[in-house]
Order: sequence, then C-alpha cells, then structure tokens
Amino acid sequence: MRAVQKLPLSDLKSDYEVAKQGGRFRRPRKGVNGVGTTGDFHFKSEREWLYSIEYARDLDRNDSVAGMVVDRLIDNILQDTGIRPDPSTGDENADAFLKQKWNEWANDEDACDLAGEMSFVEMERSVLRGSLVDGDLIALPNESGAIELMEAHRCRTPSNTTKNVVYGVQLNGVRQRLRYYFTKDELSPHRALRKVSDTIPVDARDDEGNRQVFHVFNPNRVSQTRGVTCFARVADALGMHDDIEFANLVRQQVAACYNIIRKKNNRAHWRRGSTEHVRPVRCQVRTHAQRRTLLQGWRLRLNPARKSRDLVQIFPILNFLNTSA
Repeated sequence: MRAVQKLPLSDLKSDYEVAKQGGRFRRPRKGVNGVGTTGDFHFKSEREWLYSIEYARDLDRNDSVAGMVVDRLIDNILQDTGIRPDPSTGDENADAFLKQKWNEWANDEDACDLAGEMSFVEMERSVLRGSLVDGDLIALPNESGAIELMEAHRCRTPSNTTKNVVYGVQLNGVRQRLRYYFTKDELSPHRALRKVSDTIPVDARDDEGNRQVFHVFNPNRVSQTRGVTCFARVADALGMHDDIEFANLVRQQVAACYNIIRKKNNRAHWRRGSTEHVRPVRCQVRTHAQRRTLLQGWRLRLNPARKSRDLVQIFPILNFLNTSA
C-alpha cells in the first residue's frame, strides 16, 4: 500500500473567514472592535442615540416609502380592533362580565389614557409605531387605572449621576432594571439634562415585585438596554432610493414637456420655401396683443423634449397653450 502523506496541522483550513480582517468581498465596517463589546456600546454616546431617533422620525414623516411601510405594517398587525383579551375562566357569565368591563375601559379615553385623548386601540397603534420608528416606547400605569405613554427621548441619563444608568435606565450588577429616569417636560433640543432633580425617577417594580414600567422594544442582544429603530439597516438604502425616485420623476416631467422651435419667414424667398432658422427663445404670452406680435411673421413647431439636450429648450405645455389662439 502507498503511504498517505500527512499534512501539518498549520496547513489545514479549519477557521472562519469572517474572523479575518479584510477580504475581497468584505468592506471595512465602522465600530467593529476585536475585544468584544455589549449591545449598548455601538451607540457610543447618548447624543448619537437621540440623533438616530430624530432621523428615523424624519424618515417616517417625509420619506415616501418608509412612512407608508410602517403604516401598512401597523394595519396588518393590529387591523381595526387591535389586540383584545379573551377571558376563559370556565364560567360564561364571568367571561361576559370581564369582556364588558374591558370594552368599557378600553373605549373610554379618560379611563385608559392619562391624557384623555386616545382609546386603547389608538394607544396600541402609537406604542407599536414608537417601538418600530424610535426603537422603543415606555408605558407607565397610573393609580387611577389609566396609562401614561412616554416617548423614547423622554427617558434620558442625567449627566451628574454616579450610578450605572444607561440611556435613562438604571441597572444593577446582573443588568436587572431598577429605575427609569424621565424628563419632567419636553426639553429644548439644545438644552442639556444635567441634574437628577430635573428628572422623574420611576422604580421598575413596586415593593411587591409588580412591574411599574412597561418597556416595549425588541432587543437583538441580551446586553441591549434600549431599542434601535427599524430603519437602522436600511437608512442608506432609503436615501439611495429617494435619489433614484427623484431622478425618475424628473425624467417623466421632461417626457411630458415640449420644446418650441420658432422660425421666421423670409418673405423674399418664401415662394421657394426657404426659411431662416432662429435660435429658440423662452417666451410666455399673457395678452392677445403679445400673441399677435409673436405670431406675425413667425412659424412655431412643437416637438416633444425626449433627449437630454432638449432640456435647454423645454417649454411646459401650459405655456404653449397660452400662445394658441
């Protein structure tokens, strides 16, 4: 038998390519640290985290695709009725009683919303939208039975605190949430939150261990304290799509425009059919006298502006109609 040549272990390929820095198809990525980091590390600072929230809100308000996608997602998840409890106590009378009490509370804006503005279904839509666009939203149950909604930017870290507070959430040694810090009012975006006394601290649980803060977000890592906007992965793609959409709209506008070639009749050679080409000029005719002056001794030819070089000769069709008799 022929002996099989043994390869040294150093020549065996048994590692991960992703663990190697660089590569033909792997571009360098910012924020990649080789020492291991938590989920909160990648925001670097609270300022960057707050900026990501406002940027996502702008996409939701003004982008023609982002806001519409969020609308459709919320409609598909909650539909018209929202999420409703279905009591199953084994007693039909008790089930009917609980449903009745729930409907009375959920449909009464003053009973379920501390601000007295929204029904529970409307609050569900606001909470879902906040958790998607901002990254998270926090609901605080009140002693009256109503719920107070806090948007993500209201939960912030005072700069003079010495406790382990991460983006407004105080943690203990095992990352258990102890307390949330909320601003007293809507601070100016140019005003810093410096003192603990400028916040309203709310314990995460009461003395009996019941939750007092309902933090709605979708963490991707166990070491992630706050949520991240759903637009984080597609922000650049949305910007490129916006540029492409704008270019296509301009192209369609150009295709819907016309240029006017104006030629002056040469009366001395008119019988032989010769004309003198005159450089196209922009004109807007407002009165009949101007229209007669324009048409006397001139010939107008209307052409679609289909090529890029025709851009300098574009006249909207409305202006051409103004020149017609």
